Amino acid sequence: MLQPIDQRPKKSAYRSCPNGATLPHLAYQNRSIVYIPCSGGSVEIYRVNQLVRSWYPIPANALDDTALIAEHNELLIIAKAAAGLTKGWRRHPEVLRWRGHSKALKRRHDEVAREMARRGYNHRSPWPGELFNEADTDDPPKPWQPLENMARMLDERMKRRSGRPLKWVPPKHDEP
Repeated sequence: MLQPIDQRPKKSAYRSCPNGATLPHLAYQNRSIVYIPCSGGSVEIYRVNQLVRSWYPIPANALDDTALIAEHNELLIIAKAAAGLTKGWRRHPEVLRWRGHSKALKRRHDEVAREMARRGYNHRSPWPGELFNEADTDDPPKPWQPLENMARMLDERMKRRSGRPLKWVPPKHDEP
């Protein structure tokens, strides 16, 4: 969740931005900082909790149960925030990544819902019509990390939770 950074931690470092301004660069465990340019050249600084995340393009059938259920809930949060139906999460990087891709987001939701049903879960949250925008692109957004990094992170989490590794390998791209 984005929170204004009025209560800065005691330790901070400063870094120069490309436009010459000096902004604080703060490190948090499981958190990152987002700098949002505003009108008049000012910058809003937000601390972002990285808990909302879509594992797309990793297939839903490769996710463990915990990641699958979390992905389902997070897709609905992302969609509502991207559609402007909530005040929270509007500027979260994952919401910004999916904004303008409601068709692809619905497709991912449907893929996750089918996998949930296949595993015996009851899926009782159909995609609300107000979250679908006909003008949005059908193309999915770019992954938030290189696929190798995403697969490694998910593999580590799955091993910690269940002791089972991720059974999906990112496709190799041939270099020209």
